[in-house]
Amino acid sequence: MKAEALPRAVLKTACSLLRRIFNRQVISDCFIRSHSPGQAAGNALTARFKLALHLALPLALLAGTGQLAAQQFTITVRQVAADNSGGGVDPELADVKKDLGSLNYNTFRLKKTVKIQCGLAEEKTLELLGDNRLTLQPQGYQDGRIRLKVKLSPADSKDRGMDTVLRIPDGGTFLIGGPSYGEGVLILAFTASR
Repeated sequence: MKAEALPRAVLKTACSLLRRIFNRQVISDCFIRSHSPGQAAGNALTARFKLALHLALPLALLAGTGQLAAQQFTITVRQVAADNSGGGVDPELADVKKDLGSLNYNTFRLKKTVKIQCGLAEEKTLELLGDNRLTLQPQGYQDGRIRLKVKLSPADSKDRGMDTVLRIPDGGTFLIGGPSYGEGVLILAFTASR
């Protein structure tokens, strides 16, 4: 079992046990045999409550110590101005130069970099160049990839907005074309890690 799946597995198991505890057939098999018919129902309820308490208390303590707390993600958003002015690729974009080369522009300049820490399901909003707005929300980690919900709200109503979920390899970078900017477009490079 993967380490990142452990808290979810623990919770699923505990929930499954709690459902079984409150199932009368399981309770009758465990408790009614040792009590007289008149006492069985009340004692079974008391026994179920005690067992539920014994299961729920350790989980509450784990949550209180942060062991089941939301995972933290580091997200870096690079804002790249792309146009056809003939300036080439900014040296600070060397790690994504090959990907940028496949786009229909010949000039790529890094304009701004923002690095944020974000908890699981926590929303962060960034103001982008050109009065555009970007909302980010990590939605989890699975199969070596971070699921990141991205909502782009462009300032210009002529540009299309975006509301999608990216699956970024842990420590990897994902590029998307953004709204109009200057004589070209704004490209967003998302790097995410746990």
